[in-house]
Amino acid sequence: MRYEDFRKRLVDAVLNTPGDTPEAQRRAVLERRFSETFREEMTQAKDLIGRRFPDMPDRMAVLAEALKEQIALERSAAARSSAESRA
Repeated sequence: MRYEDFRKRLVDAVLNTPGDTPEAQRRAVLERRFSETFREEMTQAKDLIGRRFPDMPDRMAVLAEALKEQIALERSAAARSSAESRA
């Protein structure tokens, strides 16, 4: 259920948000290839963590936790926005 909700929001954002979404990214989202959709960004994040914390053995866990934290913040903001628009 959560995955399906995420997929719907992602597809909606790609298709209906103003801006320029590269065709390859649009196609990846529509075809449910999410890891491919964000591959470049994730590679950049992984490289950044590797450069900043080269001696930290669990640096990928740090990246994963940072992503989880950011997702929670965005969900919170979206929930508030949704509640405000219904009020």
